[in-house]
Amino acid sequence: MLSLYLTMLDDPDDTGKFEKIYNEYHDIMFAVAFKLTENINEAETALSDAFVAIARNIKNIDTSSERMLAAYLCKVVKAKVINTLSDRDKILDTLPDDEIDAIPDPTPNIGELLPQDESVSDSLRFIEQLPEMMRIVVTLRLCHGRKLSQIARDIGEKASTVRSWYKRGMDRLNSMMADDERSTV
Repeated sequence: MLSLYLTMLDDPDDTGKFEKIYNEYHDIMFAVAFKLTENINEAETALSDAFVAIARNIKNIDTSSERMLAAYLCKVVKAKVINTLSDRDKILDTLPDDEIDAIPDPTPNIGELLPQDESVSDSLRFIEQLPEMMRIVVTLRLCHGRKLSQIARDIGEKASTVRSWYKRGMDRLNSMMADDERSTV
């Protein structure tokens, strides 16, 4: 997809700026979109719309402060999520209730996206039970391979706070898994 967005840009400086934004913020922006939509297809649509808007406005985007940039990018993707959900709701408003109920939910369970290994599906089940910020940090670290310092920068929190959420989240995760293993023995 990156190459598609780059075709919208003429200036090499803008291209470099956009590539940096895309490479560094794609995952966190997707996480924000998915958290709001709870639907992979709608999250990807909102994310794509956000990157088109960013490419169109690249000359006006200030990248000097990473914290401000991250906040701006999250606002852009949130606005595009609102547009995506609004469009979906307009379509659903035209359908009778019985037809709406018959529409299958295209969102795959996160367990379906990963190899079918009991430890993976158990881990995901336990991760979903963590408090919100611990869950976000643990998910970004374990599932997306993000460094804690990157996560801290992306969500605008101190590195020590993110490390604490990660450690406490992993402690809770290990405790839940140990309790579950003891109960099955």
